[in-house]
Amino acid sequence: MRYSAGDRFSTDFRLDYTDREALLVHKGDGNYTSFESHQWSARLETNYFICAKQQLRFTMQWTALKAFEDRFWQVNPNSREFLRSVANPDSTPDDFAISRLTFQARYRWEIAPLSDLFVVYTRGSNLPRGNFQSFQELLEQSWNDRIVDTIAIKLRYRLGS
Repeated sequence: MRYSAGDRFSTDFRLDYTDREALLVHKGDGNYTSFESHQWSARLETNYFICAKQQLRFTMQWTALKAFEDRFWQVNPNSREFLRSVANPDSTPDDFAISRLTFQARYRWEIAPLSDLFVVYTRGSNLPRGNFQSFQELLEQSWNDRIVDTIAIKLRYRLGS
């Protein structure tokens, strides 16, 4: 969904849900596990042009996946053959969850042609794989338990004429 309010403001939002019956993961040495999985992905981008030479941009991207083991497969890694179904090789479940979030706020000021000042704030997270909360709780925890929290300032200035 995209919305623009004139030439100075725009926002773009995308939300996707994917339900897979057989997400196949290689476990090594010819062993595979297929998972039933559920995934939410969201992306939000907002741009505001303060004037012709100044811009604010906010972006956020989040992906969360929950996968539950379903079936087990094996193949000879030294020959070309089809996967064959096998019994569960152990009693430990291979279920996993992933939640990754990136947020960025950026200010850009064009001082002169080919000369800019950028101020960028970045925040990101990558939750441990054993976290089976609701998707809403995964999003909240991804925002709160950040592993990246930085501010960068860059000045690009063209010397000469």
